[in-house]
Amino acid sequence: MHINPQNRAAIFSIRALFFGVTTLFVLCLAVLPLVLKDAAHDISLPPSDQVVAFTQDDGAPTTHYTRLHMHIVSLDEVNEQARIHIHGFRSCDTECGAFEERILLFNADKKNDHLEDAIPVSQRIQLPDDPREFNEDINFPMRGSVFFYPFDKYKLAIGAVVERKYPDGKVVILSPEETKGHLFITLEDNVPNANISLLKIIDPQTVKPKRLGYVYAFASQLKFERPTYSVVTVMLVILLSIVMTIFTMFTQPFDKLILNTSALIFGVWSIRSLLLTGYPSDITLLDTVLQAMVVFILMVLAFRSMNFFHRISYMRVLPWAKAPLSKECPYCFTDIKFKAKKCSSCASDLRS
Repeated sequence: MHINPQNRAAIFSIRALFFGVTTLFVLCLAVLPLVLKDAAHDISLPPSDQVVAFTQDDGAPTTHYTRLHMHIVSLDEVNEQARIHIHGFRSCDTECGAFEERILLFNADKKNDHLEDAIPVSQRIQLPDDPREFNEDINFPMRGSVFFYPFDKYKLAIGAVVERKYPDGKVVILSPEETKGHLFITLEDNVPNANISLLKIIDPQTVKPKRLGYVYAFASQLKFERPTYSVVTVMLVILLSIVMTIFTMFTQPFDKLILNTSALIFGVWSIRSLLLTGYPSDITLLDTVLQAMVVFILMVLAFRSMNFFHRISYMRVLPWAKAPLSKECPYCFTDIKFKAKKCSSCASDLRS
């Protein structure tokens, strides 16, 4: 693209683009060490190697106790559910046959005061009748919104109680004091592209539902968010794509642009497959941005098409798209009519 040195407006625009692209490039270089450091940390210390205590340390277990290891396998951001694999072990002696025992896991997320009267969602884990290991998979509700990806965050709050059912039909819920030494829960996170940013043991009294006649023995809260390198990478890809799209739409000749528009649109939409594989369309803010980019491409193409046809038909309707009445002779740089190829003097000189 050739710019006339006398065209100050064009020179100013090109210089503004230069400083804008340079700033963006320097920004990419500045955040690159942060991205590499965060990615290296996840590689050297993956979340699956970190096991944390989900319940308070209450000392040595009693003769009758249960250990649960909750392995968070995946997050279903669309349906707001966490898939948890539970591996457990029950230890007991003669008490094993005296009653049936279950572990009840409740959704302890107190998100709205209007829902305090509702009974929270729960999952029941039936313990075996004899001392042995057991496995179970559950889906547990969580709260968050994938719309704000990659800035989306999710909250998972779990309250646990021990329930015993005796042969006469009597059901007893162990109090927090009675549960000490009987239930131990550990947690392991293996969720791809999401890390635990907070694990907090909370006071069961603060999340006690009104409709339940007992208090949770344990209550803990987890928060998940995207790794830093994932957030930075997604934003850089989107920002660079927007800049390159704008540059292409305004600097390419119209004949090349009209031929390559379809490829440009498919290229923009392929970014979604790169960043949002596995998510349904139209659920994130990035979907809206990509759709806006496609609309922008089509609108600019329509605008430039209107200007192009206006000029080649020598119309005078659009003041910014009028065909010039004159131009410079390519040989002597004098003004000639727009349709002429050269001035009369240069034409006669060339004929002679």
